[in-house]
Amino acid sequence: MVFCRCLLTSVIRLRSKYSIVSKSRGSLEDRMFASDFLSLCGTGFLAVFLLLIILALLMRTLTFLFPEKEVGDVDAAMVASIVASVTAVHPGTRITKIEKLR
Repeated sequence: MVFCRCLLTSVIRLRSKYSIVSKSRGSLEDRMFASDFLSLCGTGFLAVFLLLIILALLMRTLTFLFPEKEVGDVDAAMVASIVASVTAVHPGTRITKIEKLR
């Protein structure tokens, strides 16, 4: 909260320093700018949040329409990696059967 307030005051100071508007209307303009800045941040946050919701729903729909295909057999690359890993940990071990847990 303190960081937001410091950021907002520095933005207001920079805006008033480089503003063409006369100094008599500066305080009201700064207060209006602060509320505009907060509403802009809120709108941006909501827009990003809605975009993420839409993408999540799209991903859910695609995974429902195209589910992962289950492979029945264990492929040769997987067998080779399992054999290499087990023989590295336990030298001289002979693997006789590999089963997939469900």
